[in-house]
Amino acid sequence: LLKHASIPALRAVDLNGCWRLTDEGIFRLLDGSPGVEKALFGGVWRLSDEAVDAIPTSWPRMSTLELTASHHNLTAECMVRLLRACSRLTALRLTTVHFGPGAGGWGDVLGACASHAVRSHLRVVEVEGAPGLTDEELGKYAEACTAADEAAAKEGIVQAAGAAAAGGA
Repeated sequence: LLKHASIPALRAVDLNGCWRLTDEGIFRLLDGSPGVEKALFGGVWRLSDEAVDAIPTSWPRMSTLELTASHHNLTAECMVRLLRACSRLTALRLTTVHFGPGAGGWGDVLGACASHAVRSHLRVVEVEGAPGLTDEELGKYAEACTAADEAAAKEGIVQAAGAAAAGGA
C-alpha cells in the first residue's frame, strides 16, 4: 500500500494497535508524508531506534508523539536524540515503554525533557506504566525543570537589559 505512496497533506497518523507493523512500513510512511504533526504508535511493538531516529528529519513539524507498549525495542538514548532533534515537539506521551538494552533509562529521558522544555516549548510530558522510573529520577527531573526555568528567566533579564543598553547608546 505505501510502497509508492506520497501523502504530503497528511497531518496525523494513528497506528494504535498495529502490532504487526515493522520499521519497513514506518519508513515508507515517513518518506511519503513530510507534513505529519501528530503520531500515535500504540502497540507498534517492532518499532526500533532506527525508525524513531528518522522522525525528526522526515516529520520536522512533529508536535505530538505518543508511544505505547514498545516492548524493549527502543533505547533511552534514542528518546534523548528524538527530544533534542524535534524542535517543535510540544507533547510527549510514553505509556508502558520499557527501554531496551543500552545505557541510560528514565532519568536520561526525563533529563532531556527538562532541557528540551526551555528550548522548544515542550509543555506536556506524560509517563504512565513506567516500572523502572524511580523517585530519584523523578526528583532530578523536577530539579532540572526548575534550573531550566531559572536559567531562562535569567537569560530573559540579561537580554532585556542588553536591549535597553543598546537602545540607550
